[in-house]
Amino acid sequence: MTILINLTRFFLMVALVAISSSSSASDEGRRWDEDKKKFIEVINSKDLSSNESCLQVWDILWTWSKKGNLEARADLASLLFPVGSHAPSIVVPGHEGDQVSTIRDATIVAIHGVGVAYSDERENANYYGLVRLLSDAMRVEIKGKKFIQCLNQGVLNKCSDYAVESRVVPSFEKFSEEIDALQDQGYRPTCYFH
Repeated sequence: MTILINLTRFFLMVALVAISSSSSASDEGRRWDEDKKKFIEVINSKDLSSNESCLQVWDILWTWSKKGNLEARADLASLLFPVGSHAPSIVVPGHEGDQVSTIRDATIVAIHGVGVAYSDERENANYYGLVRLLSDAMRVEIKGKKFIQCLNQGVLNKCSDYAVESRVVPSFEKFSEEIDALQDQGYRPTCYFH
């Protein structure tokens, strides 16, 4: 009888932990949805060039990117390397916005966003087109054959691991340490319309 009671308690605890983690995951998703609405509002207001608005968008996307949110990384990569005229653009804190650092930063963030699945098929096509464009610009095919094969095969959840493994890009943790150190020195992002 004691064993049965202990087993019942054990399974109840497992169920409560599962419900709790499921609830926190959905809370996390809701918070991302709310933050995404905020940054989209700022971008749509065309007020991105003010320091306050620029910092707000950066803080939202950078915070979520460091948490591993692939959509935030994809959105940030799209702002780091905008395609099209009058597109909003953001420059990483401490970087000048020159072509080399812009392509490097956008490539690192874009590769670490691989695996994102937008509900809109056009957004998916645009994002993965950007990843391929940046990969070509960085000549990823030379060192990152496994990464390119991964992209082509569509098994996307391991692609960024292959890019790090072959030293095409640093881990996102190393990149974020670099950028956070620049922010700690007082550098801020720069925003403008391209």
